[in-house]
Amino acid sequence: MPLAHVTFVWVEAPFTLSCLIAFIFINQMVNRQKERKKSTLTQLIVLAGTCAMPIYIRYIGVFVPISAAVVIFLFAVKYRGIKGCFKTLGEYLFAGLLLVTFIAPQFLKNYLIHGNIFGHPVDAAPAYDFVTAIKVTLSHVGDYLFGNLAFYQISQKEGFKLLISSLGTAIPVLASIFIFLRIWKFKISAIAVVFLLTYVLLFGFAQSTTRLDLIVYRFVHPLWPFTLLMLIGIWEQSELSSKASWNNMYLHLVKFFAVSCLTLLLALGCYRATHQLKNVSNFNYSPELLDHIQTNLVENSVVLVNRFGDQIRAIRPDLEVHMIPFSDPNNGNYQEVYGVFNWDEKQFRDYKQKLGFNQIIMFMGINNTDPFLENGWYGDYMTSLIYSTEKAFISTDGFIIELQ
Repeated sequence: MPLAHVTFVWVEAPFTLSCLIAFIFINQMVNRQKERKKSTLTQLIVLAGTCAMPIYIRYIGVFVPISAAVVIFLFAVKYRGIKGCFKTLGEYLFAGLLLVTFIAPQFLKNYLIHGNIFGHPVDAAPAYDFVTAIKVTLSHVGDYLFGNLAFYQISQKEGFKLLISSLGTAIPVLASIFIFLRIWKFKISAIAVVFLLTYVLLFGFAQSTTRLDLIVYRFVHPLWPFTLLMLIGIWEQSELSSKASWNNMYLHLVKFFAVSCLTLLLALGCYRATHQLKNVSNFNYSPELLDHIQTNLVENSVVLVNRFGDQIRAIRPDLEVHMIPFSDPNNGNYQEVYGVFNWDEKQFRDYKQKLGFNQIIMFMGINNTDPFLENGWYGDYMTSLIYSTEKAFISTDGFIIELQ
């Protein structure tokens, strides 16, 4: 599994950062194309390494090296011509070979452990077809941006919500088309557009190939910095195109409208992200319970944890951790597609004997709550067992049950 298996909640921030780091080095390679300079071995290693980094965090990070290949080819043709770009083909093929070398251990490990290179089943029925996946992704852009506006929350009219969501989707898309048509003039913005389009298309392909999580707000996090770069391109375009006095007023109005809209989109996106972090993205982080676990659990113990128990791996990698099977209506039929169902009493006892766990650890977080427990999503038997069994240890953010 990628790094996201351990850092489930916080993965979008480092993933977006890794994409931006790769963006910077890709831009530098484009500059070398413009200067007609050969790349050094160090520069090619750094390029391959920064393009590989997002893949280790999330597999959708493969959009970065694909974007790099498209961008470098486009600007090689621009600066060197068709014949000239073949002169640099060798060095970029070498960079591609380095990239494969960097990411091969991850996929080899997945193949050896899970039987396929992704470490994730790839033969399950997807939740979306390709076109629907792209539509849902784009609609989430609008909903993500405008979802916290007071008048949006108050209004219950579906038509009004559809209008706001459509505006939030249309503005970035139109901005992408606008800048892409000017690709030869504004390098940074053109690279940003390639990143955006590649991400959306590849994400739509992945969602339509196998059953992944339903598309939610966190999947559009990587779009915001590239939207900002597009905003810069619109600003430059309106400034540099103002040549005739008769169209200055028109161009300045276009610039003001575009910049205002995109700035609003970015501001609302940041607000939505921080709002979500405050409410759900701590993923029931339980520091007091973790402190107890770090010093009191026997080495190499086998434990059963609730939905939020993956955090235990960060401090006690020696433990063998198993998660209580749960249903998640917010994610559609994801669990059922992969054959995960709630335990009844017989199944619980069979798995207890087979796996050898003697403790249930419940990470309740600073709010001392678990929505999966409250809603009965661990199943009737496990919910009753957790509520009715005496607790061996209780903290302000969780508790431990000793099983007989």
